[in-house]
Amino acid sequence: MIHTPERLSVVLDGHNRSVNAVQWSTSHAHLLVSAGMDQTVCIWNVWSRDQKKARILSCHHGAVKDVKWSPYGLFVLSCGYDCTSRLIDVERGIETQVFNEDQVVGVVKFHPHNYNLFLSGGSKGHLKIWDIRSGKVVHNYVRNLDPILDAEFTVDAKRMISSSDVSKSNISENSIIVWDVSREIPVSNQVYGEAYTCPSIRCHPSDTKFIAQSNGNYIAIFSTKPPFGLDKYWRYEGHSVSGFPIKCNFSLDGEKVISGSSDGYIYVYDSKSCKIIRKIKVLSTRLGRKPEDIVKLDANENPYGPPPEASYFKLLKFLQVNEALGAMKFPYIYPDPESRTLRAALAEDSGLESEYILAGCGADELIDLIMRCVLDPGDKIVDCPPTFTMYEFDAAVNGAHVIKVPRNPDFSLDVERIAEVVESEKPKCIFLTSPNNPDGSIIDDETLLKILHLPILVIMDEAYVEFSGMESKMKWVKKHENLIVLRTFSKRAGLAGLRVGYGAFPKSIIEFLWRAKQPYNVSVAAEVAACAALKNPSYLEDVKVALVQERERLFNLLKEVPFLDPYPSYSNFILCKVTSGMDAKKLKWKLASGVFCDKKVPPKLKGKFYRVVVRPAMLYGAECWPVKNSHIQKMKVAEMRMLRWMCRLTRGDRVRNEIIREKVGVTPVECKMQEVRLSWFGHVKRRGMDAPVRRCERLALDGFRRGRGRPKKYWGEVIRRDIEQLQLTEDMTLDRKVWRTRIRAED
Repeated sequence: MIHTPERLSVVLDGHNRSVNAVQWSTSHAHLLVSAGMDQTVCIWNVWSRDQKKARILSCHHGAVKDVKWSPYGLFVLSCGYDCTSRLIDVERGIETQVFNEDQVVGVVKFHPHNYNLFLSGGSKGHLKIWDIRSGKVVHNYVRNLDPILDAEFTVDAKRMISSSDVSKSNISENSIIVWDVSREIPVSNQVYGEAYTCPSIRCHPSDTKFIAQSNGNYIAIFSTKPPFGLDKYWRYEGHSVSGFPIKCNFSLDGEKVISGSSDGYIYVYDSKSCKIIRKIKVLSTRLGRKPEDIVKLDANENPYGPPPEASYFKLLKFLQVNEALGAMKFPYIYPDPESRTLRAALAEDSGLESEYILAGCGADELIDLIMRCVLDPGDKIVDCPPTFTMYEFDAAVNGAHVIKVPRNPDFSLDVERIAEVVESEKPKCIFLTSPNNPDGSIIDDETLLKILHLPILVIMDEAYVEFSGMESKMKWVKKHENLIVLRTFSKRAGLAGLRVGYGAFPKSIIEFLWRAKQPYNVSVAAEVAACAALKNPSYLEDVKVALVQERERLFNLLKEVPFLDPYPSYSNFILCKVTSGMDAKKLKWKLASGVFCDKKVPPKLKGKFYRVVVRPAMLYGAECWPVKNSHIQKMKVAEMRMLRWMCRLTRGDRVRNEIIREKVGVTPVECKMQEVRLSWFGHVKRRGMDAPVRRCERLALDGFRRGRGRPKKYWGEVIRRDIEQLQLTEDMTLDRKVWRTRIRAED
């Protein structure tokens, strides 16, 4: 029986850059190998008290991507960005063989039965099986794939499973392929039908199944028997991947599945039931601190937590759910759908009668509820950025259009512009935040009254009003029929995890919200905790005072920083303007240019980075550009300047453009512009004639007269030229696969 770890045993510090792979030795239980971006492979003696780092192997000339122990534990096999796989003698600390390839090698794996063979996969999508004795390739698996992310032999070694990126083809059919090892052909390439890449694949040590870590934030389960079907009813979910190359694996007995997570936890699942057995917090364990001792500052939560009367709800984080709920009298009964106890407590706290108050699962639920009741698809709302982003998000969910009226340079509202928009566009409602997120400015009474006099519903979000020193506008709803005020317990009472929000509504509006809201939207735990917090107003006041004092102290310290200009804030956060030095845009470019300028990064990898990061930004919206030759020439010049810079060349070096493109693996930008144009054209032609995008083709302007001079170039003219150049016909657009194949410009 393999036991789940309860605590941190040892911390191994030695790599000075990120670690890409680790593996325990299968023959020596005290030895661990790791590979890092610092171009080193480290052998660790975990049992040693003094010298845990047994060997540092610096054989590679680039970052090391993967490393594996040989079955008998005498060698390690590593691969990396220097386009090699290297077999290293651990005892002597020297490399014994080097296997050169024409691609960055990202995956290596020993054959489970014949230890003289190993598998490698790389950036060009090539999979190869090498014979260590001869140093030659004995099997080559070729298919038009993107970089190989992982590969695994089945238990019987008759088949092999590979996972590759699908960014080039934009289809999911090649993300996971099952190969016949001896015949070098794919047995199935329709294993995984979802458009997610899978950075990790592992076979069960004894059962006929394998798992794949999906960027859809779950681990998928497949059969290793034909037709290698995806289990549609069972999966391991609860962790988060978020695009990171997070690995997963079975325990040695196959009873557990272990996965990393982007939230900093290690998740342990039961292999059969797919239930989470344990979550291990890596950050708190690594720092040697309890989770409650770590202050989290990225979401403006209240660091002091709830009042003592509500503090037993902290047990939800540390004890079993049943034990925590045992502190309540009726956890087995559905909550009161009208939250009468909470609304009565809120009425006493705010001085507003309870019939004007509605509680919700956080203020976010009330924002969505208001939009569902007020807006029809196609209606408009007014948003005043920069501000809370959920208004725009919920509007899109409800099919509404957002009219943005940016704030003034001092973050005050542009009331005149708002009045013009209300008169011309006839929006249904406007969302205002006071204090505003992210600058902390407030809306004074005079400005609010001007907006309330307009024919529009005003939703005032007062999530941070306690820290402003101003009185809430909740009582205003009794005399203003077009005003809604939203509040929350997240910032005030430290109950962000329990999700309790509330709002004050005019009687003419609240009756419709009662009909549309979910019946049990505020849980029993949330209601009891909120009521307990309201019973201790002195604690809430002390916490507010402490946060305001800390805000003022931090504001004075920030003013002393030479390159920062903090804005006055009435909330629990401070926005700063960077007056000199490096802003976020320059910082992102510096990080990218560090890859482009690094001599140690291979040109092909720089080309991949350029294709993924830079070129999409250059071609944003290019599918609808009616480009002229002058436009194409400017794009070509910009691209070649970038590529020459990446290769550390100038025009004075007299190296032809074709040679540079071949070196980095980048096709001309005009070819990619043509591809995105024709891809959009094919999409339009495959739509029905009643689709909005097709109706636009038939629009005609009555009485339109073209001006003097040469006519402007239109998109349709550019498309006709592209079709003639590639010898295509419009009928080909109906077959999506054929059309994409014909227009594709391969890098």
